[in-house]
Amino acid sequence: MENKIMAKRIFIPIIIGIIVISGVIYYQQSTKIQDIREGQSQSEQDVNGEKQNQNEIADWKTYKNHGFRIQYPESWELTDFEMERGFEIKINNTNAPCSVLTVSAFPNNFERLGIKEYHTKNYGWGSMYEKLVTFNGIEGVRVHTDWISTMCQSDGISFVEGVFVYDIDITWSNSADKEILEDIFHSFNFENLEAVNKARDARIITAISQIRTIMNQVYIVDNNYNNFNLDNEDIFRFNLVNQVIKDGGSLIISCKPSNNNWINIENACAYSNLSDDYRWYCADSSGHAGFCEGIENDPAPICGLHSLRAQCPSGCE
Repeated sequence: MENKIMAKRIFIPIIIGIIVISGVIYYQQSTKIQDIREGQSQSEQDVNGEKQNQNEIADWKTYKNHGFRIQYPESWELTDFEMERGFEIKINNTNAPCSVLTVSAFPNNFERLGIKEYHTKNYGWGSMYEKLVTFNGIEGVRVHTDWISTMCQSDGISFVEGVFVYDIDITWSNSADKEILEDIFHSFNFENLEAVNKARDARIITAISQIRTIMNQVYIVDNNYNNFNLDNEDIFRFNLVNQVIKDGGSLIISCKPSNNNWINIENACAYSNLSDDYRWYCADSSGHAGFCEGIENDPAPICGLHSLRAQCPSGCE
């Protein structure tokens, strides 16, 4: 009898232990299965959310001009500003005046520096918490920004393409618009730059051809080039200087006398850089005009402001 009682005392705890262990194992397995299911569900949500976002962006409007493209929601508004020297576009949520993306570009990089070198030369480096970043393969400088008002925050990036310096700035007042603005921002891409640069070069060449005509008219009237300069009435009237600069050119007009006789200036020339590195267009009073290619044909030494003559290089064709 005592043996039976002893056996029961041993057996019952064992049974209870088995039940407890089985319950723990079952709970752990159930939790793992639930985690897996939740993970799969979250992954499906992420994929579906990404697809939905891509589909929404695919339905956006596309703006193409100035050698780049950018997309924006159909319900948002885009305004294109042609300025005297450069351009600017604004994309804004008409229902939230603070939510705006601005793309502006100005031909301020005639030395063709990289963005860090350009920023350092013009603004220094370190005082604005600058950070080098890359988006869509474009290297840019991002600077620390603060609240611009009690309602609006801002952020921005600068980068260069040739002689043009680009700024893309965004302001927002709510997180939903910020996400949309970031999608607009990342849709920016250069496109058809070669064709755009050819058109810019053509306008620069046309302007210099007009300047050469004015050069000849000045000589016909005065029998010298004393009044041929950037302040010439006709050059100013036709806005030729700003026209060249707007297209990325840097117009130089130079006049020099023969035999150091500054009373009657007998030589004149005009030139500008073009879109490609080491490529210019030059025209002078001797009837010479053409493209100057390669550093050996840089017009600056003999047609520049500090040159001794006012002629285009002989290698310009």
